[in-house]
Amino acid sequence: MSRRRGGGRFDDEDEGRDDIDAPSRSRRTLRRIAWPLVLTVLVCVTFGIGVLPTRTYLERKQEVALAQQQVDNLTRENDGKQARVDQLQTDEEIEAIAREQYQLVMPGEEAYPILPPPQEPVQLPEGWPFDHLEKSLTPATP
Repeated sequence: MSRRRGGGRFDDEDEGRDDIDAPSRSRRTLRRIAWPLVLTVLVCVTFGIGVLPTRTYLERKQEVALAQQQVDNLTRENDGKQARVDQLQTDEEIEAIAREQYQLVMPGEEAYPILPPPQEPVQLPEGWPFDHLEKSLTPATP
């Protein structure tokens, strides 16, 4: 008589049970295959329903925050430019720009230009070819 591996029963005792155990063995095999498959499907569904949309949501939230920051910067810049436009429409600012940039004066006023100080003469070393160059740079005196 031979022993069955790990079971401890004799084969002649199990001969009648083999027919009965065949469907239960196939069910056990099916369960062994089905549970990992079901768990894998559940993990994939959870990943698809929970993780991917959450990641997309967080990315969109970051993009919205960045866009809002750009809008705030542009609004601040527009406010500054509008203040400058309002300032340019005052009589005082128009007069200041006319005087500074265009050297205009009000009727009855006279403008006197102020010249910059004269430049220092160019100091060249002595010797050829600088002798001829110095003569050409010095203005002729009458």
